[in-house]
Amino acid sequence: MKAPGHFLRPSLLRRVVWTVFASFVLVWLVLVVWKYVELKFETDKDLSKTSQHIGKLLMPLSDRTYLASETKAISDIINEAYRQSDVPDPYLVMLYAPDGTRLFRSHSNGELVPRARDNVIETVRIGELDYHILQTRGPHWILILASPSFRAQWVFIQTSKDIWTRVLLAFAIILLALSVAVWGGLRPLQKLSRLIAARHPDDLAPLAFNARHAELVPLVEALDRLLAALKLKIERERAFVQDAAHELRTPIAVISAEAHVLSNPGACDATEAGARMNHAVARTTALIDKLLEMARLDDQRPVLAQRCDLAAIVREEIAGALPRAIAKQQEVSFDGPEQLPLDIEPAAFHSIIQNLLHNALAYVQDGGRIEVRLGVRHQKVDLTVWDDGPGIAPADRVQVFERFHRGSGHASPGSGLGLAIVRQAAHRLRGTVALSDGLDGRGCCFRVRFPLPAPLAPICKS
Repeated sequence: MKAPGHFLRPSLLRRVVWTVFASFVLVWLVLVVWKYVELKFETDKDLSKTSQHIGKLLMPLSDRTYLASETKAISDIINEAYRQSDVPDPYLVMLYAPDGTRLFRSHSNGELVPRARDNVIETVRIGELDYHILQTRGPHWILILASPSFRAQWVFIQTSKDIWTRVLLAFAIILLALSVAVWGGLRPLQKLSRLIAARHPDDLAPLAFNARHAELVPLVEALDRLLAALKLKIERERAFVQDAAHELRTPIAVISAEAHVLSNPGACDATEAGARMNHAVARTTALIDKLLEMARLDDQRPVLAQRCDLAAIVREEIAGALPRAIAKQQEVSFDGPEQLPLDIEPAAFHSIIQNLLHNALAYVQDGGRIEVRLGVRHQKVDLTVWDDGPGIAPADRVQVFERFHRGSGHASPGSGLGLAIVRQAAHRLRGTVALSDGLDGRGCCFRVRFPLPAPLAPICKS
């Protein structure tokens, strides 16, 4: 048994029913208003026609008795038609002789006297209702006709009587047709829902659903793209975890071995064991920091942009790296504007400059040269880190931005995550990173470009 709340939940079929019902009610109201306006405009036309018809009948008569009886007969016919149509207000007919003698009056509650103007329709108030009055004149009589303005309530009732049955019949037929169409149209969607519900959580293969309806094709394609992206992401995460576990295994094994040595009081190489343990701990800590940084950059949730000075950030990072550069007699220079304030994600930019500098300092030989350039070109921030180091072999340049890839031909320690972090951070800033030759055709040049934020687009020299 369905819960009571089930019938309160939004439903496409219920929405169609209520939409059709509301449409028919609106049509009904429009027809009522239309009929009311039509009657108001046709009243004068009917009044003129009726007056002309009665005038032709009375034209050959001169005897006042015959004139009164003929007028009475015509008035009775008109008012009987009004009564059969349930018109609540009477149709007034008055007949006078040319000398002003009243020959006939259809109703006692309406007294109309001859007027100065003939064949002119006027509107007068009789009691609580407006009447349209027309006076015509013959050789032996003066005829005054007064047609009541139809009440809105009467028009509503009469129009409802005339069209209600037809409206209900049309409503039932159209509702049935639409219900069948909606139910049939939802069947492929229900089939798709059952197909997805029956899948195993680990099954990320394409749905293989034959969407014959044009409206379902974009949905199925979007779901297939989502499944493919999830599958790729899971595979990358699984490979990432495996690589991380492999990278952590060596320092942890060193820590375990050296801890065993240090636990032996008689060990003769305790000092060396402690140093090796400290080195392994530092390596593990650095790797974990890189893994956490990579995880943070992999987070797809948007981060609120903050106003920060990119030039100041670069100078701070260079200042922090100077002790290490001085120790290796390396020259580090900066070419950029005094200030470059932008609304961006500062953590991503920090990761880019920090890892590129660390990478250059680690691989450039003693006495080498590193140059950092920052500027704005073609409405894009342009950050380049040049060096004259050993460079990267062409065979390794394709994979250099992959996680845990350290290349070949060098002995510098590292986690293999620095350039992968740079690429991910550039992606968060909607930018790109490219690798080319460095200074004087030697070394490397890493170039990161990302668009200026929309609210702020400064132009500065670089």
